[in-house]
Amino acid sequence: MNALTLPDIAAQASREALPLEWVGMCGIALPVLLNGQRLSAKADTGVRCSTWN
Repeated sequence: MNALTLPDIAAQASREALPLEWVGMCGIALPVLLNGQRLSAKADTGVRCSTWN
């Protein structure tokens, strides 16, 4: 997943409601079982929502 620069919406003068293009989370704790060994991992995920109705 590419790192995106997000705008600081608190610093913007305009308060127009705009649709989201994507939503996501970074650094999600994810337990992994690999060859019987439990490991700690982190995952990033995102979803494009521009096609949602």
